[in-house]
Amino acid sequence: MNIKLAKEGNKEAIEEILDSFKMFIIKQCNKIYIEGYDKEDLIQEGYISLMKAMEKYDEAKGPFVAYGTRAIVNNYYMMIRNRAKYNGTTSLNRSNDENIELIDIIEGNENIEEKMILKEYVKEVIEAIADMNDNDKKLIIDLQVNKISGKQLAKELGISYVALCKRKERALRKLKAKLEEK
Repeated sequence: MNIKLAKEGNKEAIEEILDSFKMFIIKQCNKIYIEGYDKEDLIQEGYISLMKAMEKYDEAKGPFVAYGTRAIVNNYYMMIRNRAKYNGTTSLNRSNDENIELIDIIEGNENIEEKMILKEYVKEVIEAIADMNDNDKKLIIDLQVNKISGKQLAKELGISYVALCKRKERALRKLKAKLEEK
């Protein structure tokens, strides 16, 4: 996923990013109901919010995956809040356009404590990466977040694949040490 190319208007990069978020958007659409919107409308809104996120994304703020997912979820919540002004009361047994009752859309088996712990851990990882030197930070983000292959990145950096692997191991050890300090 190359966000730089997408921001420059490269259609292949944009489609790759949109495709990588497809299942996430569909999953989010299955969780919500907004009167007047069917599933296809909600999916389209998800793609629109992702496109806006691509335009506004600043690489210095952290990985795009986190930024994009948050943008999508925030947009859906904003749509719900905006429609709430116009919605009346309803029953949880009311069916939507796909004959699914609202009660069936509500997730009830979530472990909020685990979600909060994971959220805090992700925040710590992002902070630890931000504290690293630029070379290590770029290496981890390119390999782990942007999913650039090791061979491709080694070629771009003008080093051997073995040297790249050693740099990666060293950077990950530093990251692990930073996380253990906290």
